[in-house]
Amino acid sequence: MKSGHHVILFTVTMNLFILSLIPTEAAEAYMDKHVNKILLEAVQMLCTAMHVLVPDTPIKDALYKQAHLNHPVSIWVRMSRDNFIWTLDLVEALHEEWRFRYGHPETKFHRSYDVAQLLRRNVPRDDLFPCPRAGLTPFALAMPDEYKARSGNAVESYKAYYMSPEKQRIATWKKNRTAPEWYTHSQSHSDSVTQPKQPKQPKQPKQTKQSTTRTKNK
Repeated sequence: MKSGHHVILFTVTMNLFILSLIPTEAAEAYMDKHVNKILLEAVQMLCTAMHVLVPDTPIKDALYKQAHLNHPVSIWVRMSRDNFIWTLDLVEALHEEWRFRYGHPETKFHRSYDVAQLLRRNVPRDDLFPCPRAGLTPFALAMPDEYKARSGNAVESYKAYYMSPEKQRIATWKKNRTAPEWYTHSQSHSDSVTQPKQPKQPKQPKQTKQSTTRTKNK
């Protein structure tokens, strides 16, 4: 490891969670805990991309230090210019969602948002990315294999991962936003499927008619 590099190994606790291809829809769908968390981590990944793509950028002292370098999502962010800009758009949407959920005024700005605005004004040239003119490349699926859709569809995969027992334990929507319909629908369906069946009542034995014997009068 070279001195000066801050490398964080891959961990699935850091993610972008592609719940929609439209950044505003993805931001609105996030659980409360993820709004602030992903806002910060997305900007960290963008800063890392800038450090890698333009090591001598004049804005480097204003950026976060390199982090999450080898994480699949971090690699995805710096793979193409469209990926980089899509992540910036997600940050923009998350910043608006952060204000909405927590009741912040328009005059309040998240620290990481200021860094993102600096990055937007200094997006690297297309030819500096590993895949120039590639457009938006397939999203990285940073999750256990059991949640990955066979089709490789990122939205389907991340929705499945969002509904995993691990994520359900921390999932709340209490800050001015309710859970997305696809989440609540899946939860109600899951509850109906897993609801234990009521034990069948044992059948009552049939009452046998007592036979009466007619006696002849002698």
